[in-house]
Amino acid sequence: MGTAPNAIHMNIENIHRPLEGDASTPMLTKTFKSALCFLALLSATVSVQAQNETCGPLTNAYGPFNYRTQYEQIKVVEAFHFNADVANLRRGMTGSMASDLDYTLRASPNHSKALIAMMRLAERQKTEKPVGSSYSVECWFDRSLRFSPNDAIVRMIFADYLGKRNRKAEAIQQLDKVIEQGIDSPLTHYNLGLIFVDLGEFDRALEQAQVAYEMGIQQPTLKARLQAAGKWQETPSQ
Repeated sequence: MGTAPNAIHMNIENIHRPLEGDASTPMLTKTFKSALCFLALLSATVSVQAQNETCGPLTNAYGPFNYRTQYEQIKVVEAFHFNADVANLRRGMTGSMASDLDYTLRASPNHSKALIAMMRLAERQKTEKPVGSSYSVECWFDRSLRFSPNDAIVRMIFADYLGKRNRKAEAIQQLDKVIEQGIDSPLTHYNLGLIFVDLGEFDRALEQAQVAYEMGIQQPTLKARLQAAGKWQETPSQ
């Protein structure tokens, strides 16, 4: 597998190298390019199909709706499937808690409160797929990020999930994607800092903390945790 890319590159060079007296070379080049385009398209299609088979397609009878923007539709979902009892894992509304969370996340894949509740329910049941859920917790994150790749809150929740499972590199990758998207909220910087502390990445936590506090956030927990670890530093302007 490791030599495949180089092998393909060499083949391309050979085909594009003119063969003296061979009038068919341009036709071979064009044919090969067409074949590469077809293989790339096929690969992308297979990748999407694999995701759908593993974690299901996003199509749904009601929705899917964006939790950040489609408020009226989300209210309808929550009225029947996601009240305070479901969010706090006390009891379901129409059946089991998992089935109500399942409905909510199919109707609104990036419903962050429902994602947190499903994650907590899995932890309570000591399983990755709560009884009554169509998918594992990680699949619900996969579906959410396929639906809304730029949802910073979902990525931070997913990073927390990965960090708790000792998958630090993957967790940092999710946090880096949040940072790459651009942040204009002190609360996002603050929450990034907290997760970096949980991951033991104190320098990166300090960087986020200093920005959050300079932007005016008042919550003291992040600063206190960095102080307890001996990692807090005031910014020069302070």
